[in-house]
Amino acid sequence: MQCFRDELMEMLGRVEDLPTLPSTVFALEKAVNDPNSGAEDIAKVMSHDPSLTMRVLRLANSAYYTGAGGPITSVKMAVTRLGFVEIRKLATTVAVIK
Repeated sequence: MQCFRDELMEMLGRVEDLPTLPSTVFALEKAVNDPNSGAEDIAKVMSHDPSLTMRVLRLANSAYYTGAGGPITSVKMAVTRLGFVEIRKLATTVAVIK
């Protein structure tokens, strides 16, 4: 266990700069965790990031989700279809990849 810890500490020491997550991801995280937030609130936050909006719409219209109904044309509908947890995962992933 100590060997793993030492190796981890060495790797962390070599990291010079970690990218920061965009403010949209933080706002989205806050909205997702707010029990008073709804799909419209999440969609409003997401509208500040066109790239994320496009990816959410694409995912909501993917073969995996289209069995649940017709095509999704609004971000609010996509949020409803995918769910808050999936939206949070996608937003974080997109931000880290950027």
